[in-house]
Amino acid sequence: MRYHHLSRSFWLASCLLVTALSQAASLPADLDLIFGSKRLDGVAVGVLVQDLSGTIIYQRTPDRPFLPASNMKLATAALAMRTWRDEYEFPLADHTAWFGKHSAQPQPTCRLLADMNKPSSNYLAEGFRQALLDAHAASDYQALMTSAWRQIGLPVEGCRFADGSGLSRENRLTPRFLVGLLQYMRTESDCAGPFVNSLPIAGVDGTLRKRMMDSCAEGCVRAKTGFLTGVSTLSGYVDRNGQVLCFSIMMNGFGGSADPMRELQNRACIAMAASL
Repeated sequence: MRYHHLSRSFWLASCLLVTALSQAASLPADLDLIFGSKRLDGVAVGVLVQDLSGTIIYQRTPDRPFLPASNMKLATAALAMRTWRDEYEFPLADHTAWFGKHSAQPQPTCRLLADMNKPSSNYLAEGFRQALLDAHAASDYQALMTSAWRQIGLPVEGCRFADGSGLSRENRLTPRFLVGLLQYMRTESDCAGPFVNSLPIAGVDGTLRKRMMDSCAEGCVRAKTGFLTGVSTLSGYVDRNGQVLCFSIMMNGFGGSADPMRELQNRACIAMAASL
């Protein structure tokens, strides 16, 4: 009886493993169907999905520079985390003009970054940009950002850091840079937890609170949204069943509403979550 029980357990475990491997193997095909949609005809699309080991799961023009919109806040938040690691180290008193009501009492850097990322506050992002320039005795944000990320080996070719919020149409980021940044912050930064926790959660809060609800991606996707006219972006993490994917989806040059773009992004995230 014991042998029979062990055999049955082994069979069940094997079935689960085969199912998981099958789901993972189908992900590139699923993403090809999504990003091959006729709704994307004439739209510039860049996608990169990889696991925490750096293995690429899926890619589509990952080195093309795109308008990032508020995905620029990921770079701003990451450098802020690297600069002010201690909870109450951020110099609020020196930047009251930017941080307004947040300056009433000392606040942890991680709380300020959550207040920036979850609702996508452009004002706080520009406050952090100025604070970063001051902290690093720099006058050029492009030079500061390029130097900071090149030092740790991120691919900054084609990237343009015109502001901290992503409002400027002079900004350019690549999916490869964003995924590299996300992977670094998750696996090598001592601020991984606060950085990840600053991001909106699908179906739960921030700019993702109404997206991917009642799907396997709800509560499993933490990502930064981005929107300007003709621009829709989404970059972050899919974290499910003890596995993590880093991803960046960048869409530029569409006309009309961004809703169809967001729907395709949602479908991609659900496919990623279902593969884990």
